[in-house]
Amino acid sequence: MLTRNRIVFAVVFALAGAGVAALSFKGDPPRELNAAFHADSAKQVSPAELASWIIEGRRDFTVVDTRPVENYQASHVRDAVSCGSCHQSKQQARESETFVDLSKKIVLYAQSDADEIVLPKILVENPRLLRLSGGFEGWQQEILAPVKQEGLTSDEQVLDARRREARRAFFSGETPSAPAPVKAPVEPVRRGGPHKAAAAAEGC
Repeated sequence: MLTRNRIVFAVVFALAGAGVAALSFKGDPPRELNAAFHADSAKQVSPAELASWIIEGRRDFTVVDTRPVENYQASHVRDAVSCGSCHQSKQQARESETFVDLSKKIVLYAQSDADEIVLPKILVENPRLLRLSGGFEGWQQEILAPVKQEGLTSDEQVLDARRREARRAFFSGETPSAPAPVKAPVEPVRRGGPHKAAAAAEGC
């Protein structure tokens, strides 16, 4: 199904392929079209920042899940597009129904930072290309993991826990659970001077 205002990755491959064909026609050796998009050299966005973009309803970015489709179907970042292999060859791109708007920021993620993402060189050089730090594992740990709500000792910690729990519930589809409020220690009220019994005229 076509999605409005989205451009298929095949366009990128077609343009790159046309350039290689032109060079080959002139007698130059064919060039490698793909390059690795490593986590250590890529611009990154944290899971918390991406979560805030999604919650705010921003429309200036697209999230692309590069894991195998079965992993995507099991669980994925909300609103992410599955593109497990469509970006790795022109043939796969032609057969794919995945569309990505290249005029927006593109947030890619694999299972973890250790996993390599292979993209067309022309796409790797896109300044709007970002990689989700930690991959999907980082997303699970920072956004979807249960929030510790025991042992909170200040109102600031309670407020932070409530915010993180609300965010976790938003993305997991569960009802948020509220942490117990912090109870201030109760100290007995001490009089400044010696206690004197009330006189009969003072009443009760």
